[in-house]
Amino acid sequence: MNDQNKQILALKGWIELASGKDPQAKKAYKYFDEAMQIASNCEMDIILGMCQCLMLRHNFKKALELINQLIVAYSDLLPGFEEKMKLLLALKDWEQVTDTASRALDVDQFCIEALCYLTLYNLCRVGDYNEAHNYLSKLLNSLDMFEPSSKSLYYNIARLISRVCGRNELILQQTHTLAQRAIEEESCEADYMRELGYQLVLRGKIKEALECYKHTIKLDETNLPAVTGIIECQLIQNKLDDAAQQLEFLSEIQMSIGKTSELYYLSAVLAKKRNKGEENIVVLLNEAIEKHFSTLKNYYLGVDYYIMLNPDFLILIVKDYLNYAPQQPLQHGQAMDPILRKCQQVLDPLIKAAPGLIEGIYLMGKVKFLSGDFESAQMTLQHCLEQDQALSDAHILMAQVNANTSLIISGS
Repeated sequence: MNDQNKQILALKGWIELASGKDPQAKKAYKYFDEAMQIASNCEMDIILGMCQCLMLRHNFKKALELINQLIVAYSDLLPGFEEKMKLLLALKDWEQVTDTASRALDVDQFCIEALCYLTLYNLCRVGDYNEAHNYLSKLLNSLDMFEPSSKSLYYNIARLISRVCGRNELILQQTHTLAQRAIEEESCEADYMRELGYQLVLRGKIKEALECYKHTIKLDETNLPAVTGIIECQLIQNKLDDAAQQLEFLSEIQMSIGKTSELYYLSAVLAKKRNKGEENIVVLLNEAIEKHFSTLKNYYLGVDYYIMLNPDFLILIVKDYLNYAPQQPLQHGQAMDPILRKCQQVLDPLIKAAPGLIEGIYLMGKVKFLSGDFESAQMTLQHCLEQDQALSDAHILMAQVNANTSLIISGS
């Protein structure tokens, strides 16, 4: 009877979690808690369900304790290791993430989750694009061999990796392949087609991207992100009248639900191309950033967070901000420039989440330099050059930092 009761309770818990009605998972937690009290040993579906509840409450340490018990009981099965990697990333313990991924690969050398986390580690944590490329190649092979029908897996991995790879062409070739695999069905999902369009934009293939976005709208005429993609392509092609018309249309549709951060950003790009004035452009960039970060409030560090953070998008915005920042370093005692302060506010969370993203580090070095903080700029750029000695922009900026430091020393 107890066996039947705990199975019913666990099933109720999973149904409650799947419904997504309660962000705190109170009912699901109650069901799994009761099931755990009845269970005489460590049962996988009950422990995994309880861990899901604890993660929704951001109680990662308690969830990790349970998962460690699960791994002891089922050391030759993957689910415990896969859940542990997710928890350790939420706790920002990258070293343990890689250790757990290695243990998962000992159990199964084709473990998709482990290969995904190791790719993410090499891109976000250490900035080793060659090693990331190697792991992503293995990941793609594993998907092709064991999950060729799981189009959502191809789609989600393409979304994740493309947004954190700093537009590295080798990595983008692979994420492009992943996105293509997701649409290799007669009944293609509109979102998958739209993602292929986004991948093509990242690779600078604008005409092909435009075709993908148009195809997306044929599949689903209510797909507003595809319209956003079309506007981005039109702006890149300098078809400003077409872009303005589409922006106006999209702004009217989104008036009731509020504009997206992408829409504010594209409005800023259009304003810049039409020479609408610095103040107007900066206001739109500020709106884009405020909206963007407001969507991240309930996310912990993990796959969904990286997709929502979208470092590539933030780097575009920082580059646009810097067009309106001082072009020479501030003098000692000068008030901090508001544009430079805004750049730092954008780059801080980006670099915390992805200290291996070389372009993010370089831009922070530039912001520190223009703020007159030469010591911090020097340290930041040194870190940047340790990751990529061939980065010419970082060498040039380092020379400028050193020259300004020498002037201060000789002046004093």
